[in-house]
Amino acid sequence: MKLSFNDKCWLVANIKRVFALPAVIFFFIILFTSSEEAKKGLKTPFVVFGFWSILILIIIGVVALKYAYQIAKFAETNFDQVVSRRTKWKLSNVELHEMKFHFMWETFGWALFSIYMPFVFIVWLICFSINV
Repeated sequence: MKLSFNDKCWLVANIKRVFALPAVIFFFIILFTSSEEAKKGLKTPFVVFGFWSILILIIIGVVALKYAYQIAKFAETNFDQVVSRRTKWKLSNVELHEMKFHFMWETFGWALFSIYMPFVFIVWLICFSINV
């Protein structure tokens, strides 16, 4: 299914609502379960796989950075589609530029987190299933 331009703009504008929720859930699952693992003395993924788990996470991180940059670039170029006309008339050009800058970095951060965290969860899940 190919998304229309307006659908892409809507997804970028609502990235926190659409994609970040599963990533935040994965993060807290890892956080709470890892604290339980530490209490039981179970091994962490870095102890189980060592160098390979770190290498896999670094490679996935680089790929996630590439896609997060593309999403942030799309957000920057199409910022006019996201901001309302009322905001454009109400704020000065400097305030709009600052708003655009913050929106781009926020989009980049949430995109990176939303892309990277499911893969970290998968690596963690594989290591956890090996420990048990």
